[in-house]
Amino acid sequence: MRDREGAEFGFSICLYPPSKSMRADAASAGFYTGANGKDYPRLRILDIEGLLSGKQRAEHPDHMPDLNFKKAKKEAGKKGQESCSE
Repeated sequence: MRDREGAEFGFSICLYPPSKSMRADAASAGFYTGANGKDYPRLRILDIEGLLSGKQRAEHPDHMPDLNFKKAKKEAGKKGQESCSE
């Protein structure tokens, strides 16, 4: 599917842990070099148990918040300003 869609990388989310042949197929897809210079598997197989337990996470290799978004400056609290939680 990744090749058919022309995608650089992809995720497959399975209900059950992947079989040995599924892992072999994913490994044969090779690696993708992200904008940060790190190599990532072109095809990652994730399972529901791993995602729900926090052991696995679907992360976009090129997501770099510090590069993509500017951080707002923190303002010092002003006297007389009410809190939103009150």
